[in-house]
Amino acid sequence: HYKFRIIPGAQFTNDGYEPEASIFVIESGASIITISHLVDIHPIPDQYIGLSETGGIPGDTVSVSVFADLGEDYPMHAFEVTVAGLGGGDISAVGVDTAGTVMGPDWLWEYYISDSGNVVITAGAGAEAVAAMGSLFNVQFVIDGGSSGGFFPVFITDAMFNEDDMQFDSDPGGVMVLGIGDVSMNGSVSALDASLILQHLVGIDTLSGDQESVGDVTDDNSLSALDAAIILDYVVGAVDDLPYTPGSSMIANTDF
Repeated sequence: HYKFRIIPGAQFTNDGYEPEASIFVIESGASIITISHLVDIHPIPDQYIGLSETGGIPGDTVSVSVFADLGEDYPMHAFEVTVAGLGGGDISAVGVDTAGTVMGPDWLWEYYISDSGNVVITAGAGAEAVAAMGSLFNVQFVIDGGSSGGFFPVFITDAMFNEDDMQFDSDPGGVMVLGIGDVSMNGSVSALDASLILQHLVGIDTLSGDQESVGDVTDDNSLSALDAAIILDYVVGAVDDLPYTPGSSMIANTDF
């Protein structure tokens, strides 16, 4: 039993490795030994389909695009694509649109969203062929108001173009949800988040609207040094949860 690999393997699926051990068949001859083997290593397909990434805060509605590159010479008359999101309730699909996509004005399209909001099936068809190089459609996700933040991936689970048996490479996308207190937008709350609030308040730096929203850990619709202090209290464990209402429990002594 042996296993073959193409080197370099960057242009091959599975880094150029065969999927499993191979069996050699050895035939004896007068002075010749023949090793017979069919190499099962596949180049990465030229065709590609993927999903974009986006971000937002709890309560936002955001859009993720499904895009394809099947080559300039490929005439796309129809497609069927299934998208699944693993949001666990943090993100839910609520709609689909074709704004800014490759679909022509004569194309028809439909979509279905599962009751749980984590599966979207979309189909499109047109009389005039278009080149499948660009966005096919956009899926809108609503971020649950109680989400604590994190990255929630979205995958393409099935795709067919025309009725062709096509091999294509695929990459996932997803939604980055900013948690309360995560001003730096790196997926966690740290002392730097408090510093960014203070820098914003004295004019050294400027926060975006989303950063200001997640920095408002006192939930009073304003950003102040108190928010920075509460974040520090959260980092050291004096505050258990964010957002925090001052006076609801003891916090560390801080000068403002």
